[in-house]
Amino acid sequence: MLSLSIRVPFRCPRRCILHDPSTDCRCAPSESGLILVASLILVALMLVCASETPGCAQGIAGRKTEIVVKTSANVYLPGPGLRVDVTSLKPVTQRVPELLQQKIQDSLIKNEPRLVLATGSPDTLITCTITDLRYSTGVEARTRQVYQKIGERTMTDPNTGVATTMDEFGMVDVPYSALAFNARMSVKCEVRDVATGIVLYTDSFDPVYSDARDVVAGPRTDDLNDVYVKLADDAAGLILAQLSLRVYTEVVDLPSGRLKEASKLSEANMWSEALNLLAATPPFRNQKDDAYRHYSIGLAHEALAYAAPNAAERRRHLEQAVDNYRRATELKPREDAFWGPKNRAELLFWQATRLAAQVEAFNDAKKAGSISAAPWKLDIFNQARNKMPPVQAALTNDDVVRLVKSGRSGDYIAANIRHAPETRFNLSSGEVLKLRREGVRGDVLKAMKDAHRGPDYGLRVRRHAFLAAAFIVLCVPLLVAAAAAR
Repeated sequence: MLSLSIRVPFRCPRRCILHDPSTDCRCAPSESGLILVASLILVALMLVCASETPGCAQGIAGRKTEIVVKTSANVYLPGPGLRVDVTSLKPVTQRVPELLQQKIQDSLIKNEPRLVLATGSPDTLITCTITDLRYSTGVEARTRQVYQKIGERTMTDPNTGVATTMDEFGMVDVPYSALAFNARMSVKCEVRDVATGIVLYTDSFDPVYSDARDVVAGPRTDDLNDVYVKLADDAAGLILAQLSLRVYTEVVDLPSGRLKEASKLSEANMWSEALNLLAATPPFRNQKDDAYRHYSIGLAHEALAYAAPNAAERRRHLEQAVDNYRRATELKPREDAFWGPKNRAELLFWQATRLAAQVEAFNDAKKAGSISAAPWKLDIFNQARNKMPPVQAALTNDDVVRLVKSGRSGDYIAANIRHAPETRFNLSSGEVLKLRREGVRGDVLKAMKDAHRGPDYGLRVRRHAFLAAAFIVLCVPLLVAAAAAR
């Protein structure tokens, strides 16, 4: 229970304390009203601040650390011996296929330690074939923005009556003729297990190049080989987005309170020790406190997943991270720090599961023993993808109704909407009535409308409300003092 006591030592012009029964003075009703209003506003603001402050001993107190996130590759490469062959069906300089080969090879070996460059016959062969090269030039009508005069404005001095005309300037779309140069490269990529002939992955990529210059700049002198090199570099990036994992650093918040010692271990990247300490910590009686314990356990599992020696261990840790993050958001949905790690771990767990499905399909295909007869009929990547549930798409009205019918709290559903990576709500009047009939509450509808207005809309509203409250806190005492001085 919040106990609040405020004393206002305000004195009237006769130097007596307001409402002091020992004197005959009585302050003016307007002054008493101002003081009462000021006191009530201060009490209300303190109550609002108290309601926003967690009512539990645990919390996020500014301690942070970094984890090195490693995504799973979209395509399974058995390896370990790897070779990349690049050929072209169109005339290009040797520099183009060499660049494509070198970039793919170097990135795969750098990001995946178990892969090595095969000196003899490879275990996994990546074949890239440049099947098409096209370019076109010509004059195109385009527009560009130019800062120029858009009109005039006449102003009359009220004292002298003298009129002055001033030019007005702004950005204007101006048409011009451009010498355009467009090019496209088509590259077919295939990944094959050499020993069995199993096709693990096949796809085509079409990077494009486009540039335009003003006709007045004179004729173009583009070097086709330079353009093709740029296209080859872009093609390598598109292929690597499928074949290679991605590595980046993420800053995460660490809890304080009774979890401080575990947070210190996490801060020092001693994740195994932190997990052991957290596992020995009994659940807290307050559920909102316990949410931070689950969150810390999820962080430890997630960090250990990225350092796991094999795919199975990685997937196990990610599964544990997802379970604990979800439990943390259920126990305290209003804690913003929980949702980013939860969404990240869910996506990476889905990627790890998809990769595991490819490994399973590959092993099953090897056991079948009929690969050599029809190797072109297999595409392990697409076979596994067809069996996988889709990754979490944008949140829709139907998703919200399902959450309501599952018995989730309004706070949890609203927080889920606020932190969803993407939303696609239909908030027409008819759909809103339908949502209300399905049991969707007003706070959830508000969260849906806020998400519809754009990212962080609710955060912007709360920030503005805080600034307004701070302004009132600063101004009310000054107004009261000014009124008393009169």
